[in-house]
Amino acid sequence: MRNLVLSLVLGASFVVTAFAGEAKKPKYVFLFIGDGMSVPQRMMANEFSIVQGNGPLAMNMLPITGMARTRSANNLVTDSAASGTAIACGVKTRNGRLGVDENGEKALSCAEVAKLNGLKVGILSTVMITHATPASFYAHRKSRSQLKNIIDDLFASNFDYFAGGGFGMKGEKEEQAIQAAISNGYKVVRSKEAFEKLKPGEGKVIMNFNQSTLPHALDWRYNDRCPRMPRLVEKAVELLDNDKGFFIMCEAGLIDWGCHGNEAATVLHNILALDESVKIALKFAEKHPDETLIVVTGDHETGSMTMGFTAGGNRLRLERLAQQTMSIDRFHGQVAQLYAQKKGDVKFEDVGPLIGEAFGYSIEAESPTNLVRLTESDIKSIKKAFDADMKKYRDKVEETKNYLEPLRYSLGNACSMILMQKAGVAWGSDTHSSLPAMTTAKGVMQEKFAGFYENDHIGKVLKSCFSNEK
Repeated sequence: MRNLVLSLVLGASFVVTAFAGEAKKPKYVFLFIGDGMSVPQRMMANEFSIVQGNGPLAMNMLPITGMARTRSANNLVTDSAASGTAIACGVKTRNGRLGVDENGEKALSCAEVAKLNGLKVGILSTVMITHATPASFYAHRKSRSQLKNIIDDLFASNFDYFAGGGFGMKGEKEEQAIQAAISNGYKVVRSKEAFEKLKPGEGKVIMNFNQSTLPHALDWRYNDRCPRMPRLVEKAVELLDNDKGFFIMCEAGLIDWGCHGNEAATVLHNILALDESVKIALKFAEKHPDETLIVVTGDHETGSMTMGFTAGGNRLRLERLAQQTMSIDRFHGQVAQLYAQKKGDVKFEDVGPLIGEAFGYSIEAESPTNLVRLTESDIKSIKKAFDADMKKYRDKVEETKNYLEPLRYSLGNACSMILMQKAGVAWGSDTHSSLPAMTTAKGVMQEKFAGFYENDHIGKVLKSCFSNEK
């Protein structure tokens, strides 16, 4: 009798242990990636949101926090291809490689594992859908520059929803890529009106709103041609929701582009837009609390950004960044239009209203309307940039198309730099740094993202969400 009781107890113990070991896995997974976004960028946007009376960022209030070391297989400072591959595939690789390990062998991404296990998959970005981070989830190439091959991999993925700026090609080649998408069974949506008409059951969809990127969030008020990032996420949920579940990756790629340009206001508004997108996921999770996982991370830091005392040693004044109403790209476009309208006869005083509209201060140092006080040195630096730009207009210098390169026209940067100095934001470089990326999570398996780890840990955990392996 004693042996029977002991056997029952041990048996019950085994059953409890066995069930306890079978961790519940999420049915719905949202992964948000802020390209170029680490602790400094999240802190800046968080503090700005608070001083504006909107409270802390939703992404910073998720219950689990971790830090991911971002080095690649061959460099302490990663690029977006290697970091994207680590997050997507759970392997370290060399800079410039997509969806392969450091030996060049194919590595399945979490998105591909999800698709193989019957889930629907959506890949979103504010830059080109063939750019390094989104491509890490479906492409397998030894170079991120193999654009045609990356597009072939996109079609082969058979993923259900792609949304972004475009394929990243120009003119006829972009049209050829669109026709190839149609030939591969995708419905290509090229207008906001057609996008809004999409309903569940449409089949595979690619949103192609631009050959390059979507507008910066700071420029949304001037451009209503493309859906905004939170709306892209809402539509993804609407189209992908099904009984088996889904995986949605949303990249705020323009955060990185703003960081490369050292544009604090542009960056923080792109982060605020990402946070609005996170709120869409949180709203969905309220209806599916025991089935949803939300993860927010960055692939690396860009710009070596810092915050501190303002010029003159005063307290941090991030609220001053609210004065900037457009990106530097748009501002330069406005100056170019003015130059064309006046047929090159542009005086320094003529750009004053544009500077006031874009940056919220007057180039007249003693102007009573200034929310920030300009010094003679400030005005001198703006005038120097103006003179240099006017010469470039006369010489018909073309602006660089590469977001990794410094802008050739400098007036907008000079105006923005003064505003940032008076707000208390500074930059150490215009490229990537080795800072770890902050990761926050909420939902099923959230505890897996706590601690300090290599960035490929994120990919390993995400793949385990969809794999049948224990």
